[in-house]
Amino acid sequence: MKLPRSLSLLVISIAASVLSFCRQWTVISHQSDVVETSSSSFRGRPSHSSKNLTTADERPRVTGFLPQMNLTSNTSPWAYAYLMAGVDTEHPSYLGIFYNILVSSHILRDSNSTADIVVMVQMSANSTDHRLTPREEDILTRAKIRMYYLDIPPKQSFYTMQMEKFRILDMTEYERVYYLDGDVMPFCSMDYMFELSKTAAATTHYNETNTTPTPVLRENIILAWRIEPAHGGAFILAPKKGDYELLQEIIHRQEQQILFRHKFDTTKGWGHVITPPDAWHSTGGREGPNATKWSWHGNFADQGLLYYWTKYFKKEVSIIIGGNVENWSGNKSQVNVGLLKSFGCISSEFTKPFKYASSGFSKMAPYRDFKHFTGRSKPWLVSSGVNMTNTYKFQDIQTAQEYWFYLFRKIQQRYQLQEHSAKLHRIVPTTGFGGYPTIRMVRATARARKFRSQLE
Repeated sequence: MKLPRSLSLLVISIAASVLSFCRQWTVISHQSDVVETSSSSFRGRPSHSSKNLTTADERPRVTGFLPQMNLTSNTSPWAYAYLMAGVDTEHPSYLGIFYNILVSSHILRDSNSTADIVVMVQMSANSTDHRLTPREEDILTRAKIRMYYLDIPPKQSFYTMQMEKFRILDMTEYERVYYLDGDVMPFCSMDYMFELSKTAAATTHYNETNTTPTPVLRENIILAWRIEPAHGGAFILAPKKGDYELLQEIIHRQEQQILFRHKFDTTKGWGHVITPPDAWHSTGGREGPNATKWSWHGNFADQGLLYYWTKYFKKEVSIIIGGNVENWSGNKSQVNVGLLKSFGCISSEFTKPFKYASSGFSKMAPYRDFKHFTGRSKPWLVSSGVNMTNTYKFQDIQTAQEYWFYLFRKIQQRYQLQEHSAKLHRIVPTTGFGGYPTIRMVRATARARKFRSQLE
């Protein structure tokens, strides 16, 4: 018997709703199995030997620091932190980031950095594995890179991936954490940034009320970029107990507002109206009449939150804008022209092949001391134009991409990665979440959080 058209549509609609609910329930049930374990509870426990593991699924789930041989706790008050999110061990898209972390670790250690190196790992909700492969975990352990596993949010997207950067605030065993995007390569040790935020130097200024010297830089450090006042690819935060929870409250409040309003409020931003003479500045000077509006790229995501958290919530930050530094304490600031001119970790001769290392300031620290491979310029992508089969000699290197491959060949030999890295040429420029955060992603995240809280 043929059903009326209206009744058929009703049946299809109900079936689709039930299917959608079942899928969401499956993801949430899968996530609820994660063992919530703090980093401190792992200390002293033996690491798991990859020899006895046949599949990744046999290993226990981990949230927090993974116990690793000789790496059960921090050995430095400072750390560099990278993020790999949306990892699916059956697809090679994450391997470029994995190899870049190894290359960066080699550079930092070879230039005598004393800081720990941490990689935050978040698996894809679609992955059948809940950890990196035993081989990859072994490589990171041999490289003395600490692994910090993150739980999976109810709705993964490029937006949620961007917000996971702030997990460094939960690493309270460190005094400072230098977050670097997975496609950022340092040219040398940037430990001087930690040191300048901790100790007074010859160029230090004095407090207005006394003669006690203060550090050159504040405990939180952000970098302005071409069209935004805070770059989400490289920044330093000072983790303190309770800060991560406070930041999560700010994020959830903003998500609910966007869910209700369908847009981001460029006047109030994350919770502060910018009033003249206060204004934000970029290295490109493109803010113009919008210098009091929250109107830059990434304003509703990591780059807006970073600016709000350091400048208006914590009220303790150094904002590096090209050759100038704004040091903020409370509501007062001091502008220092050329403050970092005499600092840095490499000579200008070294950066000649890497002109415009970052943001067009090849002669300014810290911009000149790292390269952010944005977009399709990542050396592990075919679109970068680099000959992946070439064995580069240092004297012939002309670009940062070629320098990356020069060092990657050393990494290949050190960890016998020839077979493991055979997939490198198949890496495509995608995370599976899109190329940038959108308001739609924010609203989807807010709905998913609300749905999960109702189930709980």
